[in-house]
Amino acid sequence: MRPTDDAYTELQMAFDHFNAELFGNSLPPCLLTLQREKKTYGYFSAERFVRRGDGSRTDEIAPNPAYFGIVPIIEVMQTIAHEMAHLWQHHFGKPGQRRYHTKSGPTKWKPSALCRHPPANLTANGQANTWPTTLSRAVCSWSRAINC
Repeated sequence: MRPTDDAYTELQMAFDHFNAELFGNSLPPCLLTLQREKKTYGYFSAERFVRRGDGSRTDEIAPNPAYFGIVPIIEVMQTIAHEMAHLWQHHFGKPGQRRYHTKSGPTKWKPSALCRHPPANLTANGQANTWPTTLSRAVCSWSRAINC
């Protein structure tokens, strides 16, 4: 048993799975960390880490492990997908002030709505919202992959 390897391998597997299923493998790699931040399931931070030597930067997605044992696994996965939507927004959308929620990229943004709010039936541009079904299928297929 190697708890660090196990935890971070599963976190990377979830990121890779959702990147493929929800974002068409369009998201750049980022640093996945576990951070205990009060009153939040997780967060995204743009260009948080700097690599020694070349000075290149990478983004961070940090789910809060304090909730892992007390909320259903689907909520943990929804949080990861939500933070991945922030990653997409930072690189391909129009980021909001102080890193958070805007209306840019509504078809990419809808997974975040599943985290804390009932999903809307229509996107901001009036098209049918397929994110609830897509995210549910992605979470279910990921859960089967790890025998959850």
